[in-house]
Amino acid sequence: MSGLPPSLLQNEPTAPPKHWRSFTPNDSATFQSLFGIEACRGLWVGTAGNIRVIDLDGNEEMIPNVLVGLLPGYFAQVKATDTTASGLLAVW
Repeated sequence: MSGLPPSLLQNEPTAPPKHWRSFTPNDSATFQSLFGIEACRGLWVGTAGNIRVIDLDGNEEMIPNVLVGLLPGYFAQVKATDTTASGLLAVW
């Protein structure tokens, strides 16, 4: 995994997030360009569906059938293409 931002390293992985920010999935905008962070450490999903993500190493993956609630993981970007889940919040 690439270097994590200090805000992620200072938090225990199981600690509640300090920041919750809504966003619209975008095929070019990363969390760095949106919020100034390398990655979020989870996604809040308001409406279930598929989510196409980019991880810290630049790997792209489709996560199918994500349920409503908190999806843990370090995500650098959520792509609009193939993402059907909505009501998304980046948390860190």
